[in-house]
Amino acid sequence: MPDILGAMSAGSTPRRALDQPRTKRGRGLMIAGLIALVLGLGALSWSVWDLFLRPVVDPAQARAAASALREEWASTTSSSSEQEPA
Repeated sequence: MPDILGAMSAGSTPRRALDQPRTKRGRGLMIAGLIALVLGLGALSWSVWDLFLRPVVDPAQARAAASALREEWASTTSSSSEQEPA
């Protein structure tokens, strides 16, 4: 049976991947990943701004249309309540 604990003793120095210098392929892959991350966050930010922070209809026009609809509904319900059902 191999000595697992002896191989991990304080006297031995383990090789770590971070101690090795980066290769050009690894550096290029990291740069491509960072570019993809920045582009993805930019697309997400634009989507949030477009869908939630920018109203589809001008708020002043929406209020005017809503008040006109309320007035029309109020006049319709008041005139229909004056008529008796047959």
